Amino acid sequence: MAKAAASSASPGEAPNWSLAILRLYIGWILLSAGWAKLMAGTGAELVTAQSGRIASSPNWYRWFGQDVVLAHPGLFAFLIQWGEIVGGVLLFLGVLVRPVGVAVAFMMLNFYFCGPLGQQGYVLLMAVCASVLALSRAGNRLGVDGWIGGSLPRWLTW
Repeated sequence: MAKAAASSASPGEAPNWSLAILRLYIGWILLSAGWAKLMAGTGAELVTAQSGRIASSPNWYRWFGQDVVLAHPGLFAFLIQWGEIVGGVLLFLGVLVRPVGVAVAFMMLNFYFCGPLGQQGYVLLMAVCASVLALSRAGNRLGVDGWIGGSLPRWLTW
């Protein structure tokens, strides 16, 4: 009887627990990384230290790194720090997981091309995990998205 009741539930109501745990873990990693940068007083040097990596990035990405990112290193250092902190908090709490997952995946793909050498595998894995969170309903299990999902546009919470 319990099996019949479980199978009659809508398959899209909530993700499995592994996605909720992944969301909590990725959120914690981002929050910790951003907080460490903030407490260390990291500024524009976070971006300018990567000028060599930007110069060796693919042509289609190099223009963005040189003409936009390196032209405004303070702004992008701020965006990196607070993107990690805010993205981490929102993922950890399960708030707006879909758009935050897309933003984090975008941020990690940028780190892939211009971040510290030797961490490409790690940031690529983070980008894939953030994409999985964006495509799933990971905020509906142990997250605020499960409570507020009906009051927001469907594209925000899936």
